This record gives sequence, structure tokens and C-alpha cells, in this order.
Amino acid sequence: MNDEAAHTRTPQQYRVGAAIYFFISGFGYSTWASRIPTIKQQLHLNEAQLGTVLFALPIGLMLTMPVTNRLLMYYSSRAVMLFGCLFLSIDLVLIGFTKSLWQLAAVLFFFGMARNLMTLSINTQGVAVQALYKKSIMATFHGIWSMAGFAGAAVGLVMVYFNIAPRWQFIWVAIVLDVLTIYFINHTLPQKPVARLSAGFRLPGNFGRVLLMVCLTGLIIFLLLFFHVPVAYMYGFLVAIVLAVLFYFVFALFDPHLFKFSLICFCCMACENTMYDWSALYFQKQVNPDRTIATAAFVIYLVAMTGGRFFGDRIVTRMGIKTVLKFSGLFIFFGLLGAVVLPYTITAALGFILVGFGVSCVVPMVFSLAGRSKNMSSSSALASISTIGYLGFVLVPPFVGYIAQTSGLRVSFGIIALFGGVTVFLVSKISDDDGQHIQNAAPESPGLE
Repeated sequence: MNDEAAHTRTPQQYRVGAAIYFFISGFGYSTWASRIPTIKQQLHLNEAQLGTVLFALPIGLMLTMPVTNRLLMYYSSRAVMLFGCLFLSIDLVLIGFTKSLWQLAAVLFFFGMARNLMTLSINTQGVAVQALYKKSIMATFHGIWSMAGFAGAAVGLVMVYFNIAPRWQFIWVAIVLDVLTIYFINHTLPQKPVARLSAGFRLPGNFGRVLLMVCLTGLIIFLLLFFHVPVAYMYGFLVAIVLAVLFYFVFALFDPHLFKFSLICFCCMACENTMYDWSALYFQKQVNPDRTIATAAFVIYLVAMTGGRFFGDRIVTRMGIKTVLKFSGLFIFFGLLGAVVLPYTITAALGFILVGFGVSCVVPMVFSLAGRSKNMSSSSALASISTIGYLGFVLVPPFVGYIAQTSGLRVSFGIIALFGGVTVFLVSKISDDDGQHIQNAAPESPGLE
């Protein structure tokens, strides 16, 4: 950022500008997610077909990851945000006009691309604005994203209640988001793109990490075959190829100090996206058949997640990062387990609230750590850690549909609950060196996210 740009606006104005784009991202995605049950019904999809369609979105997101990282090396996060927001609005409108499973899958693939452009650029912008403050503000940005998700789901609830077709909702939402995008683009930080600090690609030298890649690939293929997934071999080899390529580049770029936290991010994002895609359907199928109540359950989850993020700074200051991460895993585990064991309206809603609190602060803390990496630029660090984190988006939600088709949604959610237990285990393995790294990377003021 040059001196002239630095004096154009105040840090507070840049903070508001960045917050607007977090809001746009959250509202746009939640608008789609809140109408998944309606679109599923309109296209006459079963759970397995929906799982296949949902697989297109994270694939588009993941495959765009290196492209977005490269764009952020040559263009400012402001420019990438502008393009990503406009791209997202176009795709959102197209979703409402799809007539078949394959049309929806194609549009969701590009929707995932737009999501990646926005996710990396707004978080890069957030890290840059964070550098203007002594206190942590990243959790607030993610809280605004969650609040936007809640607002989008609330609008979806109203649309469902009045039986308004998704296409008309998507058109008006796209218009409003485009107006906000164009108006507030000059309120964002015009920092110069920063090239990678580390030199070139290098092969991963840790045999254990390569072994982890092989084990994950084998586990995925085994699960596909075990649950009799249609065209299991095709999906197995596809996932194996994607994993091999992604892990090659991840371990060529990745800061080893953040590796454990990226795995925690993987577990959290897997649970978070499962809740986005399947929570309303779970309530409708297993708890209460009323579509309005099912959408309301999704809103309850978002309220809990939003509240947790807005209060995350204070909680981390009082309890410490390891404690917060450990309780986050416990909340995810017992929340999902409670919704599975006691599938009643009140108990399932309480379980969703626990899950919302559990996933609320994990991603902001991990992203904040990635943005402070000393070995690479903030955009490259976010791309590296997001690659592992977003594997949760790629691998987990489609499996929920496949497993639900053969064994039921309760079994699917019971398996997802195990990710909370894995999070607790990973937190217990955080060493003192990792803790020292957090302390060195954190701002001195309260509220590390």
C-alpha cells in the first residue's frame, strides 16, 4: 500500500469496507443453502443424487485454489474481490433456472469457483486490515459472515413460508449484492500484491505426510466401495487423483508450524459445511417434516455460530486457544450426537446450537494464524491452509448423501460427530513449540482468532 492510498481513508473505513464483503460472501452462500430442500424437491433428487450435485461446488472451489493464489500475487485483493462478487451473483441467478441434475451440477461448479475467489480475497483483505490494528478483529469479520448467513437464511425462511420460487429470490438478492459490491469497492484497502516469500516449489520431505496422503486416499476408496456408492470406482479414482495433486502442492508450499491447525480446520469445515448442506434436510426427514421448522433449525444453528464468533475474542483471552479449540471439538461431538440419539425438535435444536458454538471460532483462529506466517505471504499462507481445510468441503458432505441413501441420515450425522472427537484429539497433540509459535504470531492485545 502506497502512502497516498494510506491517507485516503481511515483504518475504520477500511474495516467497514472489508466487513461489507464478508457480509456479501455470507449472504450469497446462505441464500443458496437455505433453498436446498426446495430445489431438491423441484428437481426430484434423492439423497445420493443431491450428494453428487453438492460434490460439484467444492470441486470447483478446490480446483480454483491455485488460480486464486496466483491472481493474488499479481492483483490486489480488491480487484479479485470485485470480480469474485460479480461472478457469484451471476451464478446465484443461474442456479434458480436449472432444470436438471447436470445443469445444477455445472452451475454449482462455477459457483464454487466464485466462492473460492471471494473466500481467499476477502480473508487476504481482512489480514491486511488486521495489520492496521493492534487488537484482533478477524473473528469479527467471520462473525459478520455468519450474521450475513443468518440474514440470508431468514430471508429464505420467509420465501419458503410464502412459497416464492427460488429463482425470484436469487434474482433480487443478486441485484442487491451487486449494488453493495460496486458502491463499497473504493472503501477497501488498495494494498499492493505481495509475492511469495519462500523460494520455489519443493518436494515434501516428511515421509509421514506422504503416508498420510496414501492412507486418506485408500480410506476414501474403501468407504465408497463399502457403502455401495454408484460408479464407486470412478469416484474413487477421481478423489485419489485430486488428493494426490492437492497434497503435492500443499506440502510443497505449507508452513509445517501450522499443519496441525490445518487438520483441525479440516474437521471444523467438514462439520460446518455438512450443517449448511444437510441440517435442514436432517430436521425435515428425521425430526419434523414441516419445511418451515426445518429451515428454522438451520437458522438456529447460524445464530449460535454467529454469536460464538462475535464473543470469540473475549473467550480466547480468558481461556486460551487450546482450551477453546478443545471445547469446540467437544461441542461439535456432543451436539451432533445429541441430535442423532434424541431426534426430537427440542433436543435436536439444542444439539444444533452446540454445533454452532463449536464451529464458530475454529476457522477464524486458524486463518488468522495462517495470515501471520513468516515463511510466505498472507495470500499464499491462506491458500495453503485453506487447501487442507476445504478438503472437508470436498470429501465430507457428498458422503453424507451417499451414506444416507444406504443407511439413513442419522447414521451419516453420527459419523460426522466423530470429527468433533478428532478435533479434541488433535488439540491434545499440540506441542509447546506450536503454542510458542501461536504466542509469537498473535497480537499483544486481547482477542487472537
